[in-house]
Amino acid sequence: MQIIGRTATDVGNRRDNNEDFALVDEELGIYIVCDGVGGHKAGEVASRLAAETIHAQLAEHRDLLGTATPEDDVLDQLEQVMREAVQAACAAVYERARENRDNAGMGTTATALLVVGNRGIMGHVGDSRLYLRRGSAVHVLSTDHTFVTELLAGGVLTPEQAKDSPYSNLLTRALGKDRTVRVDTLVVEIMDGDDFVLCSDGFSNYLASDEELATLLGGVGLDVAQSLVLTARDRGGDDNITVVTVSARVEPSDTDELHRSSKVQIKLDVLRNVYLFAGLSMKELSKLMQIGTEVVYPRGAVIIREQENFDRLVIVVVGAVSVHLEDTELARLGPGAHVGEMGFFRGRDSGATVVAENDCTCLNIQYDKLDALMQKEPRIGHRLTRNVCEQLAHRLDEANRRLVDVAPSTLIDIDPSLWV
Repeated sequence: MQIIGRTATDVGNRRDNNEDFALVDEELGIYIVCDGVGGHKAGEVASRLAAETIHAQLAEHRDLLGTATPEDDVLDQLEQVMREAVQAACAAVYERARENRDNAGMGTTATALLVVGNRGIMGHVGDSRLYLRRGSAVHVLSTDHTFVTELLAGGVLTPEQAKDSPYSNLLTRALGKDRTVRVDTLVVEIMDGDDFVLCSDGFSNYLASDEELATLLGGVGLDVAQSLVLTARDRGGDDNITVVTVSARVEPSDTDELHRSSKVQIKLDVLRNVYLFAGLSMKELSKLMQIGTEVVYPRGAVIIREQENFDRLVIVVVGAVSVHLEDTELARLGPGAHVGEMGFFRGRDSGATVVAENDCTCLNIQYDKLDALMQKEPRIGHRLTRNVCEQLAHRLDEANRRLVDVAPSTLIDIDPSLWV
């Protein structure tokens, strides 16, 4: 997989100095954008110091950065390395501000992307952004750490009100304000044709919508970063503007890598079709894929055995499985189907046996990992719980309708609240 990085920055139309700083190291696969804040040009000091500290910290792990196909344990290490690198940058900016009066109160955002093999590892604090353009769709992989974003998430502001809020640039997290900071991380499987965009808010604030980025990226060639910066400048350029683009391309002759990219897309499509995960974003689906394990079951293999303790959700990606209760086959399930979700919520032994009908590929998600993710990411937990409730309500409606058809005399025993 060939990774092509481009960077561009501009002071904008209204500022005297550029407090943004971008750093690109294609050899190590490190891409960083920082947007500094602070008087007396201290923002410039903070952004450069943060980016260079993150780069230096990541570079200390060259052995890991050279991994061609990182496994789960390596990815866990890389995610921790990224988290520690951003934390080190936070401490460095904080200490520099304490040492020099001219730098008092300075801070900076930081959005970093580390590309290792066919994986991308994000580290993020503040309101600089990381976008992913995949096909014709654009996904925001970072979350703005601003006061307005929190009000929006809490339902205090509508999206329309948020756009015009005077507090849109008020950060709730930044490097250097305290010695430590909570760092957002994410691991993403990179596919052929993916385009990442790291940018300061001097660019993102001038996007008519996130989706517009797909059009802007599709209309230029190798000077894409410079073109994006000029677009923001032409639209007002009230702030410093910085853009780093990272494009992934696979040679047509690399059939193994193209096949892997195809499998990633299949897994994503399957996850989107699982009712449990309906409504989740690309970022959230990536977190699910991160805790999932791909398992190939040979034809005839017993995946789940009736009355045995079962500890995982099984999602069929390729092939088919059959569900049996004693000697009776209840159903055959193909790609996109899943089994085991009731075990997660009921916490008891499996009620049926599941057998691979042919060589089938499944994505297994351990219950304990799913539970930990739901606690760590409340929005995912809320979405899954709501989806289960909607599914159970649908099944209850179906059961009640069948009772109307076959045993209307039993309806008197049903709680009326279950009908409305």
